[in-house]
Parts: sequence; structure tokens; C-alpha cells
Amino acid sequence: MSAATIPLPNAADIHTLATALDAATEVERLAWLARLPRDQLGVLYDLAVGQPRLLPEMHAGEGEVVIHQGINSAPSFRHFQKRMVLHAGQVKGYNHQPFSWLVGAGTFVVEPSGEVPGELLFDYTGLPREGFPGFPPPRPNTAGLSRFVYGHMIDVLRRVSAHISIGKAYRHGEYAGFHFALCRRTEP
Repeated sequence: MSAATIPLPNAADIHTLATALDAATEVERLAWLARLPRDQLGVLYDLAVGQPRLLPEMHAGEGEVVIHQGINSAPSFRHFQKRMVLHAGQVKGYNHQPFSWLVGAGTFVVEPSGEVPGELLFDYTGLPREGFPGFPPPRPNTAGLSRFVYGHMIDVLRRVSAHISIGKAYRHGEYAGFHFALCRRTEP
């Protein structure tokens, strides 16, 4: 299988797409993700409705960092990583990208949605109870330039396959205008 043989979201149902992604190697999944057109992210989000993403799928054991390679449909900061860890009983993370020095790390906590079973929330509106060594110190996402990127934001995440997730960003409870897709890294 190659990244080119994995269908685009508008050309497959969720089960066909998930099967192809699960059969692919990590390199193939990452290549598919990198070539995914911006307009297909919204299609993928709608396609994934009702697919349960469980919180333990986003992290590893206590203190083990998991990297999720990401792309988004925003006009800037298209490529990034969400780095997550289970630490002190809480799943927490931050956005690792080249412009963190300017816009901040976008610290968030991950929790199940209280409204839609199977969906997860990346909540940027609060701070983790405590920091994690190796992660940037938690800072409010409403200060400085960070407020324009992460302020008042909650991402809703859905499962596509064992390694691929799709999200939609909300600011103040309203659609923020972009989607993002993540690929959980398993290989060094």
C-alpha cells in the first residue's frame, strides 16, 4: 500500500478509509496526511461522526510522551505536533511548532466530551493542574499573541482509525473556521 492508494475522505466511507489507514505503515499514514487537501478536513470530520475516540488512545503510560503529527486547514501554522502525556492523573499537552516562541505553546488538557459520547475535547481554556518536565510551563492562552491562536478555544476530536483523528476548533462555543487532523506516532 502507498499513501496514494489510501482514498481521500470524499471518495470513501469511514470504514473503508479506516481499514486502509490501519493497514498502512506509519510512513504511509504520514504521507497521506501531508497530502490531504485543506477542504478534505471538514469532509473527514463529518464522515467520522459517531466514531468513538477513547482517551487512552491519545496517550501512553504515565509519564510517556506521545507525539501526534498534525496538519490543519488554517491559512498559517499548517504543520504542527500535539505532544501529550498522562501525568498526575491528567492527560495534558501542548502544540509544538516553529512559531511557539511568538504565539505560545497552546497548553491544553484532554478530556471526554460531556455532550457527545466518544468525542474528546482539547480544552485550552484552563490550565493543567501541574506542569510536566520537558513541556513548556503552562501559561494562560489568553495572554499576548497566544489569545489570537489558542484563546477561548476548545477542539472537538473524533476517531478516524487507530492512529488518525480529526478535529474541529471552536472559540467561545462557535466554529473557529478550521479543522485539523492528527496521526499518532508509534515509530521513532
